[in-house]
Amino acid sequence: MSFDYKKAKFNFVEQRNKFFIFSLVLIVVGFGVLFAKGLNLGIDFTHGTKVRIHADHSISVDKLQS
Repeated sequence: MSFDYKKAKFNFVEQRNKFFIFSLVLIVVGFGVLFAKGLNLGIDFTHGTKVRIHADHSISVDKLQS
């Protein structure tokens, strides 16, 4: 049993309004999520370099910078 593509008919022009509304809904939902959650920018977009230092005791900022 195979599918005959020559006999298959789907009128895309007739369904264009449904496809347009579906696309519009997806775009609106995407923008809603973008504005609600924001972008998760990595270190390359937030400027600078990140350095982590682990110490067993507290260290002053001056001592750390030197």
